Amino acid sequence: MNIAKEKLRQIYGTLRSIGKENNTIPHGDLIVAFAKMLKPKTYVELGVYKCEIVNKMIPWVQDTVYAVDIQKDAGLFMKKSSKAHFYNGTTDNFAAELKRKNVTIDMIFIEWRAIAFVLNEKKAR
Repeated sequence: MNIAKEKLRQIYGTLRSIGKENNTIPHGDLIVAFAKMLKPKTYVELGVYKCEIVNKMIPWVQDTVYAVDIQKDAGLFMKKSSKAHFYNGTTDNFAAELKRKNVTIDMIFIEWRAIAFVLNEKKAR
């Protein structure tokens, strides 16, 4: 069987088991389920608030987990791990830093409040 098809079957099975509890799948559980199956090398989360989702991702990411937030205190909630890195700043500055380091992102989650902030920031320019 094709590896991609097998991964999709595993993801589907995981999602079904999560959703049985209350007929919904919280977005954090969905993201973690994808990471468990895909095992990305590099994961980025933009807008982490109290690091609830990003902390759950650490065991499933092979190399590096980046948590990005404009609120410095958000980093206080991040679990200590050699894989985990908190970046306090804007998404534009973070993207420039990754580009400078030639980092490839395998999986990314953009929290809806981060999207709203970026859109408002762009409008103000």
